[in-house]
Amino acid sequence: MIPDLDSTVFILRGVHYMDIAGLTVDPQFLLPLGQLEGKGDTHALGKSGGAAGDLILAATVWLVNKPKSNTYFGITPFVYVPTGSYDRTRPLNLGENRWKFVLQGGFVKGVTPKISIDLVGDVTFYGKNNDFGSSSARLTQSASGQFQAFARYQLKPNLDFRVGGSFVTGGETRIDGIRQQDQASNWKGNVGMAWFPAKTVQLLATYGRDISVRSGFRESNRLNLRLLKVF
Repeated sequence: MIPDLDSTVFILRGVHYMDIAGLTVDPQFLLPLGQLEGKGDTHALGKSGGAAGDLILAATVWLVNKPKSNTYFGITPFVYVPTGSYDRTRPLNLGENRWKFVLQGGFVKGVTPKISIDLVGDVTFYGKNNDFGSSSARLTQSASGQFQAFARYQLKPNLDFRVGGSFVTGGETRIDGIRQQDQASNWKGNVGMAWFPAKTVQLLATYGRDISVRSGFRESNRLNLRLLKVF
């Protein structure tokens, strides 16, 4: 039986658009704030300590940027800095106590004046956590891959509805060199809305849950709230 979790995460995001050698680049940061909580059979796990996750630094390079045809393609490297709250004696933590690097490619295409699709693929490489669990073990993890697809419907020029899903594979862990046989093969669905109350401010809310989980925790409920500021 796969254990369940509830996740509530608020993300602060700042983005700055600039031009480098004729290409649009958007250096940015993301800071997750929130809580994980065990549910049902995992109630004894309690809640995650602290409120902050690991700081994320990124910069998308838009290799295709055609607003007239609503066609975009960008490459984004992400660096996860281990700044988040972490306590090895707690079973649930927002911080991971390790560095991560993600390389992501994203394609956006408008199929009608109001409907667009987003296709995103990425690969994640994991650093070591040398203070894992009550025994302060050494945690390593193989690379994982993720594919995301969703559609957006423009209700108003500053408001959209979105629905989509994602698939994650790989990422087997080792504890003190011992394979855990926990390679992921997980499917998730989500719905949400994004609103620009001002030209440089976006509020995004999405609700999602895992549909199928091969290993690890199943998120029975995930609520993401994100505040974006373009500067």
